[in-house]
Amino acid sequence: MNKLTLRARLWILALVPVLGVIGTSVFSMYSANSVYSDLLERIHKEAFVAQSLVINGDRDLYQALVAKQALLAGGPGPDFEKNLKDFRENVVQVKDRLNRAEQILSAHRSGWSDFRLEGKPESIFDEFTALKADFPRWETASEKQIEDVRTGKTAPGASGEIEDALFKTVRGNINDIGEILDLGAEDSAADNRSRMDRTNMTVFAVVLAVALAALVLAFTTIRAIRRAVDRILSASEAGREGNLTVRTSLDGSDELAAVGGALDGMLDSLRKVVTDIQQKSAALSALSETTAASCEEVTSTTNEVAESNSRLAEEVNRGRTGAGEASKMVREMNSIILSAKELASSADQNSRQMAAAAARGKETVAQSIGHMENIRNAVGETEKLITDLNNYSARIGVVGTTITSLADQTNLLALNAAIEAARAGEAGRGFAVVAEEVRKLAEQSQQGAREVAELVGKILEGTESAVKSMETSRKGVEEGVSIAHVAGEALEKIMDATKSSVEDIRRIIAATDKEAEQSGRVIALIEDTASVMGNADEQVQNVAASMEETAAAMESVATGATEVSATAEDLRKITERFIVDGTPPRGLALR
Repeated sequence: MNKLTLRARLWILALVPVLGVIGTSVFSMYSANSVYSDLLERIHKEAFVAQSLVINGDRDLYQALVAKQALLAGGPGPDFEKNLKDFRENVVQVKDRLNRAEQILSAHRSGWSDFRLEGKPESIFDEFTALKADFPRWETASEKQIEDVRTGKTAPGASGEIEDALFKTVRGNINDIGEILDLGAEDSAADNRSRMDRTNMTVFAVVLAVALAALVLAFTTIRAIRRAVDRILSASEAGREGNLTVRTSLDGSDELAAVGGALDGMLDSLRKVVTDIQQKSAALSALSETTAASCEEVTSTTNEVAESNSRLAEEVNRGRTGAGEASKMVREMNSIILSAKELASSADQNSRQMAAAAARGKETVAQSIGHMENIRNAVGETEKLITDLNNYSARIGVVGTTITSLADQTNLLALNAAIEAARAGEAGRGFAVVAEEVRKLAEQSQQGAREVAELVGKILEGTESAVKSMETSRKGVEEGVSIAHVAGEALEKIMDATKSSVEDIRRIIAATDKEAEQSGRVIALIEDTASVMGNADEQVQNVAASMEETAAAMESVATGATEVSATAEDLRKITERFIVDGTPPRGLALR
C-alpha cells in the first residue's frame, strides 16, 4: 500500500464506497423481492381463507334452506325437530363463517376497501354490512314461517314470497363478496408486482446515478488534489534550492489549501528572516566600526563620571543627616495627632451619651404628654359629670319644694277634716282620728322635705365648688400639656444638635486617622529615604570601582567589535544564495 501513488490511493478510496452502494442496492432489491413474494403469498393466503369461509357459509346457507323447505313441506311430524335443529345449526354456522371472513379482511381494511365489482359502488365491507342486515331478517321470517306451520296457522307446503326474496338477496350478497375476493386477490398481486418492478427500476436508476456522480466527483476531486499537491511540491523544491519568491497560490478552504497557505506563509517568513539577516549583517558591520570609535569616548566619559561620584557622595551624606531630623519632627507631629484623636474619641463617646440621654428625655416627655392628655380627658369627663350632678341636684330641689307645698296643703286639709269631724260629734270621731294621722304624716313629710332641701342646697354649693375646681384643674392640665410639648420640641432640637456634633466629631476622628496614617507613611518614607541615602553612598563607591572595571572592559569591547565585523561579513556571504526580491544571485537561475 505504501508503494502506491497518491492518485491510486484516492481512486481506491473513491471506488470503495461506490462498490458499497452498488452492493447495498443489490441486496436491497433482493430483500424487496423477498418481501414482495412474502406479501403476495400472504395476500393469496388471506384471500383463500376468506374465500373458503364465504363458500362454506354459502353452502351452510343452502343447507339451511333445504332444512327449512323440509320443515315447511312435511309439517309437524317425526322429523320436524331434527330438521329444525339442522336449520338452526346451519344458520349459526353461516353467521360464524361470515364473521370470521370479515375479521380476516378487516386486518387490511384500507386495502380491501378499494376493490369493487364493475357497475356496483359497494365495497366488500358494504356487502358484509348489508348481509348483516338482510340475513337476520330472513332468519326471523323463516322462524316465523316454521312456527306458523307448527301451530297450524299455515298449511304445509305453503311458500312465502318475502322469505324467498330475502334469501335471494342474502345469496346475492355472498356471491358479490366471493367475486370481490377473487378480484382483490388478482388485482393486489398485479398491483404489488407493478410496484415491485417500479421500485427495482427506481433503485437501479438511483444506484446508477449515484455511482456516476460519485465517479465524476472522485475524478474532479482527485484532479484538484493532484494539482494542489504538484504546486505544493514545486514550491517546496524551489524553497529548498533557495528561491523564496515562489508561491503555491492555492484558492479554497480545504486542507490542501490550508497546507499551501501555510507553506506560502513559511516562505514569506523565511524571506523576511533572510532579508532581515542581510540587513542586520550590514548594520552589524557598520555598528562594529562605530563601537570601536565609541570605546574611546566611553573611556573619557568614565573618568568624568568618577569625579561626579565623589561630589555625589558628599551630597548623599548631607541628605541622610537631613532625613534623620525630618523623621524626628514628623514623629512628634504624629504623637500630637494621636492625642487629638483620643480627645475626639472621648468627645464622640460623650456626645453619644448625651444623645442617648436626650432620646430618653424625649421619650419620657412624650409619655408625660400622653399621661397629661389622658388626665385632661378625665378632668373634662369629670367636669361634665359634676355639671350633670349639679343639674340633677337643682331638679331635686324643685321636687323638694313641690313636696313641701303638698305637705302644707295636706296639713291644711287634715285640719279642716278634724274641724268637720268635731262638728259631726260621735259620728265623726273615727274620721277625726284619721284626719289627725294624716296631719301628722303631712308634718313629717314637710319636715323631710325641709331636710332634703337643706341637703340639696349643700350639694349645690359643693358641686358648684367642684365645677370651679375642675375648670381650674383643666386649665392647669392644658398649660402642662403645652409646656410638655415645648419641652419635647426643645429635646428634639437638642437631639438634632447632638447628632450633628456626633457626625462632626466622627469626621474629625476620620480626619485624624487619615493624618496619623499619612504621618506614618511620611515617617516610613523618610526612613526609606535615609536607607536609600545609605545605599546610595555604597552604590557611589561601587560605581567608582565599576568605572575602573568599565575602562578595562572598553578595551575588550574594541577587540570584540573587530571580531563582530568579521562575523557579519561571513553572514552576508551565506545569505547571498537566497532569492528574496526576484533577482537570482550569482550562479543560480530562476526556474
